[in-house]
Amino acid sequence: LWFTRTIPAGGAQISTWNPASGEVRIVDSTSMTSTYGARVSLSADRRVVLVLPRYSGQALTVNTATGAVTARSVVGGFSSAAVSTAGNVWFASYNTLTRVSPAGTTEFSNVATGQLIGFDAGLPGILWGRDATTVYRIDTAKGTSKAIQLSDASPLRAVLKPGGGLYVISYHLTSGGSEQSYLSEVK
Repeated sequence: LWFTRTIPAGGAQISTWNPASGEVRIVDSTSMTSTYGARVSLSADRRVVLVLPRYSGQALTVNTATGAVTARSVVGGFSSAAVSTAGNVWFASYNTLTRVSPAGTTEFSNVATGQLIGFDAGLPGILWGRDATTVYRIDTAKGTSKAIQLSDASPLRAVLKPGGGLYVISYHLTSGGSEQSYLSEVK
């Protein structure tokens, strides 16, 4: 389990916790200044960790095998981000999708993304996003997205499926006032 924590003397750490042994291992204690609101996510192959600051600073990628930390530029005004198996960081902001890689920055305009969920485990070039009623299947090679509406009004919850695709939970209120829930598999 990867996490960030603030240390009493000031500063922050990127750490791992092994639930079987209870061991907490500090991976890095110099690259972050604050953990306030930081988000941690993994690439689909679990080889790259993305540590994303809430407000300012640099996005960090961590190689899970070596512990090597790499700073990545943060795109201003982003609403969400994801990391690919290659370690590239993708930012979504107001229908703009931006990739930050060692080779530079690539921007795609007019791409509906919603909040980014992460990359597909089975198809590494597919990035998933969601908003209140729709999931988005984003082709990162083409810079295009396909909207898949699964609900008329209810908020969706979506998680990446380990073998590829998504599990999506949606619901609606019946005419009798009860709640009907649905579990969908999207590929």
